[in-house]
Amino acid sequence: MNIKLLPVNNLRTRFAAGVLISVSLWFYGFVSGNATAFYAASIFLAIVYCRIKTGTHSGLTLFLLFYGVLSRSSFVSTSSLYSNTYIFVPLFYSLTEIDAVINALKITRKSVRIFFLVYIFLTLAYTLSFNGKEFLSRAISFYVMIVPIFFFITSKDIRNDIINPMYAAFPFIAIYAAFQYMGVFLPSDIYFIDYFKTTFLTTATLGSSFRPFSTFTSSEELGYFLLITSLSAYFIKNKQAKIYGIAAILFLIIFSYRTAVILFLILSIYHFVKMKMWAKLAIGLIVFLSVFIVIRMLPINTTVLKTDSKAETSFKHGVEPIKQLFKTYSLQKRISILHENYSAFLKKPFGYGLSHNYKLTGGGSNIFGAESSLTQLLLSCGIFMLIFLPAVYLFSTKKLITGAAGYQNILAVLFLAMLPVSHVLSFHFVLPVLYGALLRSVDGKV
Repeated sequence: MNIKLLPVNNLRTRFAAGVLISVSLWFYGFVSGNATAFYAASIFLAIVYCRIKTGTHSGLTLFLLFYGVLSRSSFVSTSSLYSNTYIFVPLFYSLTEIDAVINALKITRKSVRIFFLVYIFLTLAYTLSFNGKEFLSRAISFYVMIVPIFFFITSKDIRNDIINPMYAAFPFIAIYAAFQYMGVFLPSDIYFIDYFKTTFLTTATLGSSFRPFSTFTSSEELGYFLLITSLSAYFIKNKQAKIYGIAAILFLIIFSYRTAVILFLILSIYHFVKMKMWAKLAIGLIVFLSVFIVIRMLPINTTVLKTDSKAETSFKHGVEPIKQLFKTYSLQKRISILHENYSAFLKKPFGYGLSHNYKLTGGGSNIFGAESSLTQLLLSCGIFMLIFLPAVYLFSTKKLITGAAGYQNILAVLFLAMLPVSHVLSFHFVLPVLYGALLRSVDGKV
């Protein structure tokens, strides 16, 4: 998208606004005694300064990549989710970018502006609730309505806005994840796991141990970050991309991120078919079928035992779908939860209302626990969402199939594929990147 840089006087105004907001946060921290407010204010000012000096969103990208570390440190120092002032950084950032957002919206297609409003509705439906603690507990997701705006509307250089910061952070994220895989956690990680091991991080377990989550707030988002990095190895033609892409694929296999691996295979097939690369498609299918047949023939017991090592657990978990096919434990569990969701949907076909979102998203009571953002939206808003979402999918799919192939197109397809199988609307880094790719692809800006 071709958007001109703002004039110097506007940049000065933007920086002045950043300083004013930072001072306000510092004052709040002084009055409330919340030390994290000082850190959040300093980080916010650094992000704004980086935006002005480089003309990119690289500072914001780095912040989102390390949001998990910051939020866990905040929790240790305050023992309260509600004192995590880092959640406001993207929101404040939006205030300094509002002129660029409005100007950029004017030059997009009408269909994309409608699509953008649709997304705002979806994220509001997901995050809002109307009583004290429930609102605060979901406020950590509120930024998802704000951040993707910048990656789509004001991004002029995806390479410098997203890819370069992502590659700069990759070695640290990978090493951090490797140490966690070996059982080495930071004190803040251990404190957070012990406090929330029965609620927030139950999906992060593999056997009797925790999956790595590195700098992210969940292991699920780490898996999709590795998937995005691995996909870049094919589309970005340099040595660094190849090395990081191969490393990301190895981590996906070692950490046994089955859903991410399956999506990688599906996206590869989609791209080869779209580009009519029949030879590569044939080679890929032959390799996959060979591995599938060999594993099927081997006498492997996929039952995970408490005495299994982490490597044995990861291996059993990884090959289970091939050995058990549709009888895997996780698939059966998902089907069971979907059946419960279906029964709950029939009881209240017009939705349970936004004030019940805390239960719907897995917090507090798990009476209406949902396995994905898609089911969360359906349970919240009922029949309206059941009609609304397929329309969004049909519109998007048509644009993507007929649009130009490339990295952005693949990431856009990934976003649509993730919505039914993951909690994508609560991801801090992956969601903005993928939704930005979807909007750029729909707008024809690849």
